[in-house]
Amino acid sequence: MSTNTAKINVTTSKLSAFVMNASSAEKKRVYTQVIKKATESQNKMIIEAKSMAV
Repeated sequence: MSTNTAKINVTTSKLSAFVMNASSAEKKRVYTQVIKKATESQNKMIIEAKSMAV
C-alpha cells in the first residue's frame, strides 16, 4: 500500500502570520484600532450621504 506524500508549497500572508503568532493582547490592540477606523469611516460616509440628501 502506498501513500501520497507530495508536498504542497504554501505561502502565508502577513495577516495569517499575525493571527497565528501575535499574543492575544496584541490582537486585541490591533483589532480595536481597525474597528475604530472602520467606524469612523462609516460615520463619515453616513454624514456625507445625509448632506447629499438635503
